[in-house]
Amino acid sequence: MRDIILCLIALSSCVSILSGQNKNNPYPEFKPVSNVESTQLLNCNIEKDQSGITAAGYQELLHFTHPELKRFMQGKELIEIYASVSTGGDDYFIDMRYIFNTAKAVENYGSHSKGALVKVSLLNKEILYFKNLKTSRAKIKEKEGVSMLTASYLLDEYEVKQLLKSPVMAMEVTYQYGTESYPVQNITMLGDQIRCLENTK
Repeated sequence: MRDIILCLIALSSCVSILSGQNKNNPYPEFKPVSNVESTQLLNCNIEKDQSGITAAGYQELLHFTHPELKRFMQGKELIEIYASVSTGGDDYFIDMRYIFNTAKAVENYGSHSKGALVKVSLLNKEILYFKNLKTSRAKIKEKEGVSMLTASYLLDEYEVKQLLKSPVMAMEVTYQYGTESYPVQNITMLGDQIRCLENTK
């Protein structure tokens, strides 16, 4: 009987050690799982044209509807902005498509002229200014009730470094008839596209 009791005591202490408990702590002591290094998977959709320009596929950067117009949009956003970063040699460009889900965008916004500014606010408090390279006038699709502007911006070396360093939080666009500010939903997209392009070099 004494041997059985000793055996049970020994077994009990083994179970206690295995379960991470001690006499003074009835609760399990959990050890942190060892950190496993992981590589971020980028959504790279890269194409190269005959002129040697390498570009990431267009992705939605942001969408926006004025609060007072939401009830009229019926599940659509008033403005959707799509972006694609491209590179040729050492230069980087951002091409943007401004989609307005209204045929009246020309009346309300006008064009996005050459030299028109886009003010980009980053999480790290940096402010970048992109200049449009060529005047863009809205193209209207009456049947679909859609208008579209396109624009291109040349990035300098500092701007590329900042986009790699910090997410984009907001964008302010200067149109012919005024300036509007938009919150950005896809905050790491521009930096991710630059990383994708760098990986192709």
